[in-house]
Amino acid sequence: MIGIGILSLSLATIVYYLISRTREITSSDKQNRLISFSTSYCLSGLNGTMNINLPALSDAYYQDYEVSQNRVKLNSIKSRFGRLVDSISQMTRLSDSLIYSFIFIESRGDEFAVSGKAVGLMQVGVNSATDIIFTEYKKGRLNSSEIALLQKHLGSRLNQIFSMKSAGMDQVVTSSDLFNPELNILIGCLYLGQLIDEHQENNSVRLDKVVTRYNMGYYSFSKGSQLIGDAMDIIAKVNPVTRAYITKLIGRNGILEMLEAEKCG
Repeated sequence: MIGIGILSLSLATIVYYLISRTREITSSDKQNRLISFSTSYCLSGLNGTMNINLPALSDAYYQDYEVSQNRVKLNSIKSRFGRLVDSISQMTRLSDSLIYSFIFIESRGDEFAVSGKAVGLMQVGVNSATDIIFTEYKKGRLNSSEIALLQKHLGSRLNQIFSMKSAGMDQVVTSSDLFNPELNILIGCLYLGQLIDEHQENNSVRLDKVVTRYNMGYYSFSKGSQLIGDAMDIIAKVNPVTRAYITKLIGRNGILEMLEAEKCG
């Protein structure tokens, strides 16, 4: 019956399904990751391994008058956490603009923010933090700088994570750990990097899918395999909170566009 069901699908549907499935990520994905952005204010060209045009949506969450207010808040976040973001950006091979964007949208720079079981600057789930580290280790993606930083904050508990047989076995990282800005940003970036590498499509990154799973959980929509279609199709599938999140990040007047435009001077 399975074979008959597959044969009944059109070739185009099968091809699209195969393309849309999440990728198996490797250490080379992370090592070779280079995301470049192009905004309407900065037409300097795209030269990364993954290229993203901004805004990616014509819809806007933020009104024009809110842009200057957001810029003031972002500058405050940069002044407080810029040293950590710069270091972890290089360590994890993630754009500082992406990191600042997620910090802004998730917590507006409040390291003590709590929403349910999500904690800190990047609202890392206390139930997910241990598994994020385990997954990165198991796939051989943790570099020496990341391991050293994890050891700095977790001590011998890091070996407890490394010795786990599978994800979900233990909860080693606590909510108290996640109130530490440096550790929170690192784990948030490890998770963000995993999702970015899983959602590479046509030499770009589907940030709408990345945001959906960052916001709703790694296993949402069958680990992203059910997120089929363009950005507007994804927006139609998700809840209002996630819909707003996507628009805040990659829509017109979005945080990511603002940060990248500032780099153009």
